[in-house]
Amino acid sequence: MAPTKRNVLIACLVLLAAIAAIYLQTGSFDFLVYDDDDYVYNNPAVRNGLSPAGVAWAFTRAHAANYHPLTWISHMADCSLFGLAPGPAHLVNVLLHGGNALLLFLLLFRCTGSFWPALLAVVLFALHPLRVEVVAWVAERKELLANLFGLLAMLGYGQWVRHGGGRWYLAAVFFFALGLLAKPVLVSLPLLLLLLDHWPLARPAGGRVAVQRLVEKWPFFLLSAVSCLITLFAQNAGGAVQSLDQYPVAVRLGNAVVVVLAYLGKFFWPAGLAVIYPHPGQVPPLWLLLLSAAVLAAITVAALVARRRLPFVAVGWFWYLLSLLPVIGIVQVGYQAMADRYTYLPMIGIAVALAWALAEIPTFGRRAVAAAVVCLIPLLATLSWLQTGHWRDSFTLFNRALAVTADNFVAHNHLGIAWMEEGEYDKAEAQFRAGLAIKDDDFGAWNNLGVLALRRGDGSGAEEHCRRALAINPRFAAAHNNLGLALYLQGRYPEAAASFQTSLQLEPEDAATLDNLGGAYLAMGRNAEAAASFEQAIRIDHNFAGAWYDLGEALLQQGDRARARVMFETALEKDSSFTPARAALNKHFPEAAR
Repeated sequence: MAPTKRNVLIACLVLLAAIAAIYLQTGSFDFLVYDDDDYVYNNPAVRNGLSPAGVAWAFTRAHAANYHPLTWISHMADCSLFGLAPGPAHLVNVLLHGGNALLLFLLLFRCTGSFWPALLAVVLFALHPLRVEVVAWVAERKELLANLFGLLAMLGYGQWVRHGGGRWYLAAVFFFALGLLAKPVLVSLPLLLLLLDHWPLARPAGGRVAVQRLVEKWPFFLLSAVSCLITLFAQNAGGAVQSLDQYPVAVRLGNAVVVVLAYLGKFFWPAGLAVIYPHPGQVPPLWLLLLSAAVLAAITVAALVARRRLPFVAVGWFWYLLSLLPVIGIVQVGYQAMADRYTYLPMIGIAVALAWALAEIPTFGRRAVAAAVVCLIPLLATLSWLQTGHWRDSFTLFNRALAVTADNFVAHNHLGIAWMEEGEYDKAEAQFRAGLAIKDDDFGAWNNLGVLALRRGDGSGAEEHCRRALAINPRFAAAHNNLGLALYLQGRYPEAAASFQTSLQLEPEDAATLDNLGGAYLAMGRNAEAAASFEQAIRIDHNFAGAWYDLGEALLQQGDRARARVMFETALEKDSSFTPARAALNKHFPEAAR
């Protein structure tokens, strides 16, 4: 018997209530020192809120080794609506995940007409602990947005197949393009549409028809190809793509085979989840590689054999494999061997295969599916609620990662950053050095030791650490900037200016580095060049109180007291607690200070 609209509505409300019960706690969570800084609270373009200039920046810049303009715009909208507040940003993620759950249910229910299997698949997808990383991490807004538009594209495609009409096809292409502009993880979607043709849309295939199915999707394949090229350019320019010397092809392929099976293991037994799983950097043990390959081959053969009688199994399995391809590490980005966030789209395939396979159990299939739904909702919700708690702040997150993984130099490094932000310099140094004891060529940790030395006023120590970082990665803009600060602290102003200029060649729109360069010029008496550098920093980040103040100092040196006073006052408008500007007003313009 077909479910009533009331039953469908109740199911959707229960699903949303379960998602809310898991994730509303994130409304009290903080930003993390991992990506949230680059994406939000240390990103002037985002902090300044939504504006025509911000939108132009989003579409014309590749920042943080990524090109995803819609994601930047989303973060800008957060800042315009809520200010620089982590709680509302987290809750927007929760809302988007709830929307994705409803869209997936709508897609599966419309395409199959099967209520309980569709609901079970969505429960397995939406409430699983593997989803926590994407929902509880503000920086993963990109994954949520990309999949939102991807599901809308699939819905549009399904409508076009069933009812025709060019508008549905255009809608599918349009939403797919938006998804790629949020995160290029959707590049495999054209292949997923081919799977949907087989099941549940049951379109004729074979011979010329198969060719037609490919040809009709040419806009999707074209968009995917363009997105891949842009992404490779952005990631290479940002230094995120690891070299073949560090991760040879054999290492990448071996890790990929093992990880495909490891993700399945985490689906069925979601224990020991962590924000980062460090890449071993070597070919997996032969026994593990052979076992993983044998299991994957057996599942693949079984899915192919059963593709006519159980088409959903084959579609679900190949959905899983194909949507993992962009993130499996053949192109190695970063230091992770795998990541929970990478399972957001792929695990839909596994959830679908299991849900419909369970419905095929003879005689009591429908009751079995219904019972599974009823039992799984509280179980998965509880596990996910507990996992979400580990994302409360940087300390809980990275301490958890250290507790459940081995040799996690990335977790040590970011825990050190968190302690440094709290002013606990000894604890920060201990974490940086613990990470370097595991991986002594981690240029990020050497740079962080340099930052720590700067905060302690140790210019020569900072110089040593930053040069160590640059010996490993000469294109590390932050280390060039920090080296400049170390040289400045030692009074070596021309050398400092040269380091700042090198940093700006790599990151031309870094307002802080421009401000530092202006400071070096000012120390050398090159006041006009200093003022120009400060003005450029302000154009990039008009809320940068320090740059407004520094511009005032440069104008004072040029004898322009009227404009200098305005600059000091503007610095206080931007940050009322900025004491150097207040001191400057007291000293040079006592009548204004009163």
